[in-house]
Amino acid sequence: MKKYIFCIILFCVIGGVLSAQQLPRVTIVNNTGFPMNALYIQPSGDGWSNWWINYLDIGGNNLLTTNRSLEVVLPLPLSVADTYDLFFFDTDDDMYVKENVRIRANMRIEFVFDDIVWR
Repeated sequence: MKKYIFCIILFCVIGGVLSAQQLPRVTIVNNTGFPMNALYIQPSGDGWSNWWINYLDIGGNNLLTTNRSLEVVLPLPLSVADTYDLFFFDTDDDMYVKENVRIRANMRIEFVFDDIVWR
């Protein structure tokens, strides 16, 4: 019986550690009024080191049209990085930015026309 209880406790502890280390998923929503062809996401303060990963290219999804959403798996667990910078480019090469976004698992991040910074 003691072994059984010990195994249950060990399973709960290991499960808790593993679930805390899962990569967070967020939903990106394009409500800009324009189709997007590039989405870059990286931990805030990471410089420009990871901007070469276009999340719209992952899985062959090259375009995110307006009023559509995309689920993205972020590269690090929230225990390592919980604040991210996001850059979106539309098909006219206009840039939309959200910086220092505090991430929660399963959150929605909506881009709107007011997020535009470069035309």
